[in-house]
Amino acid sequence: MYFFVHEDNIEFEKQENGSQMRLPSGEGSGVKGMFLWNQAMFVISQLLTAGLLHINELDPIRRYLPSYNRPRTAGRYSAFQQGTATDLVVQIVLIAESMRLQAMMATYGIQTQTPHEVEPVQIWSSRELVKVYKQLGVNSKLNLNGRPVRPIGALGTSKVYRVCGMTVLCYPLIFEVSEFYLYRDMALLIDDIKTELQFVGRYWRLSGRPTVCLLIREEHMRDPQFKEMLDLLAMLKKGYCDGMKVRIGRLQNLISSSCIEHLDFMNTVDTSEMTFQQFRQLEHEYIGYQSLTDVPRALQYTEDPKTFQLRTILRTCTIMQGAYDTG
Repeated sequence: MYFFVHEDNIEFEKQENGSQMRLPSGEGSGVKGMFLWNQAMFVISQLLTAGLLHINELDPIRRYLPSYNRPRTAGRYSAFQQGTATDLVVQIVLIAESMRLQAMMATYGIQTQTPHEVEPVQIWSSRELVKVYKQLGVNSKLNLNGRPVRPIGALGTSKVYRVCGMTVLCYPLIFEVSEFYLYRDMALLIDDIKTELQFVGRYWRLSGRPTVCLLIREEHMRDPQFKEMLDLLAMLKKGYCDGMKVRIGRLQNLISSSCIEHLDFMNTVDTSEMTFQQFRQLEHEYIGYQSLTDVPRALQYTEDPKTFQLRTILRTCTIMQGAYDTG
């Protein structure tokens, strides 16, 4: 339905805009001359003022609330919010490479989890997720190759994925193993972690909270500047990172409020020849070290048993012989 100026009054309307009365069209209303939108607003306002209709009944999805206060949809796919949440909290999961490293971090008051403790959730590299998305949109009949092989960014690795019946959490690109010398720079890694968290907190627009996986390796512990890393983890434990709210917790407790993405297109793909490698936990025969340096076990010292009875008898005889000679 729309409003129009009658053809007899068009010349007068051209001379003075807005001087002529607009008439509603009868298209789609079924009743000529009735403006349905106006009538609908009038009826709804009467019901609201009379208390016969509540605002929650008028708007079941609660669009009158800010986007971060609306009830989450129960869909299988991530959905964009209509605004930015002012109280966004970035969830952080700390994954230790080994139980030995986990024990050492616990001495500093930093609670971590090993890959075995987060099972059945698997910890993947973002490169494995690239292989999965490579199958998105593949169609041999249309000669479509799917998603190009590009890295998954910080926002992509902050979601929990359901792939082929597996629950997967990926760690960011900054924790990828590299032979480049900057990979060994602890100060650069700390700055990258702060930048990663700030970027996710600033540009996150999906329903659910972002979940960032921070990977701690044993080689990080051996670095002379690891004290700065401990200071960063202590700051994150307090719930803030340069003014942004964060929350460190166990993955099993954080997954319910995370953003979960179901990659259902993998159900139509033949995965018999595809292999996905998850992050492997380092196994040590002995984890009771006080440090991560190569401290060997204490050697067990054995000594041949000796008897001192004969020595006592000889010493007594010597004393008696000396007394006899002097007497």
